[in-house]
Amino acid sequence: MILVIVGEGPERANIEQMCREMQLEESVRLLGNRSDVHNVLHALDVAVLCSDMEAFSNAILEYMAAGKPVVATRVGSVEEQVEEGKTALLVPPRNPKQLADAILQLLRDPDTAAAMGLAGRKRVVRCFSIENMAREREDLFESLLKRKRRLVD
Repeated sequence: MILVIVGEGPERANIEQMCREMQLEESVRLLGNRSDVHNVLHALDVAVLCSDMEAFSNAILEYMAAGKPVVATRVGSVEEQVEEGKTALLVPPRNPKQLADAILQLLRDPDTAAAMGLAGRKRVVRCFSIENMAREREDLFESLLKRKRRLVD
């Protein structure tokens, strides 16, 4: 089993140090910032977002679009993006034990993980596709225009 961390941040040196101290260099890959995240996603069994704060997470949408089951912290709009128990397992922020348990749960049950990945992909297409978002904006503008016409008449 390999832990893959994509992205860059101020904790990188600490993570590298921990990996050395725990002799995990062979089990952890720190990939840094990548422009080919879609390629990385296809190699993963579970996608994880363990933020303390998050507004609207594009990473969650990318995970689900790639058909990956998601483990995420219950922050920001994450609960609106996923369907807990169906497309993702959610845990409280800053709770590494529950985060690890959720990840292991999916790794130990590949059938459930695959079903969650498929459900996530369907959810992205249904709720977050460009076509759907454009249609929603169009509906909004039409309703506002109708409302304005009623006020003017």
